[in-house]
Amino acid sequence: MLIPLDEWNQLPEEYRVIIEAASYGANATMMARYDAKNPIALQTVIESGIELRPFPDDVMQASQDAAFELFDETAAADDDFNTIFGHWSAFRDGITQWHGLAETAMVSWTGRN
Repeated sequence: MLIPLDEWNQLPEEYRVIIEAASYGANATMMARYDAKNPIALQTVIESGIELRPFPDDVMQASQDAAFELFDETAAADDDFNTIFGHWSAFRDGITQWHGLAETAMVSWTGRN
């Protein structure tokens, strides 16, 4: 949910609470559906005989390079994008480190209880 800050600040407090609760509920529902439906869809793909392979490192690197080139061009031309991109980049750096430690370790761990 994106609402311009000036508009948000003009809303009555009860409207803000309603919007926050609805946004939280929509996000939680979306994530739950994503987590519940994707394993089923993946199994359907696997059972169809399709071989799943990750993109090669060179493709991933080229994709990242192209994306960040576009981000840099857009940031240079658009102050609003540049502001948001700066905050996003800082968040991405932190979350990437966290996922590398926590999420990647859990997903790659092969132990079962």
